[in-house]
Amino acid sequence: MSRWIVLAIAWVALLLSFLDRLAWSAVAPSVSAANGIPLAALGSFASAFFGGYVVSNLVGGVVVDRLGSRLGMGPALVLLGVFTFGFSFIVSVPSLHSS
Repeated sequence: MSRWIVLAIAWVALLLSFLDRLAWSAVAPSVSAANGIPLAALGSFASAFFGGYVVSNLVGGVVVDRLGSRLGMGPALVLLGVFTFGFSFIVSVPSLHSS
């Protein structure tokens, strides 16, 4: 695989993870209003997201170090997308129960 392709994949991964982190502050007020969740309580959702983000960076780094960028970056991007999509279905703070 060309190093330019690897660079492009790494850039897309960085862009997607940045947008995932940035989007929460923009959508929090509408999420609060739509689900009847106090805006202050949404911090637990952000904490859950960032906790998962830290764990995924740790695991992803080990996987890429052991398997290489070819086998590590693609699945990492897919998992980021799947878990971010799943995060959108969480509607209650106490149970983190999906709708």
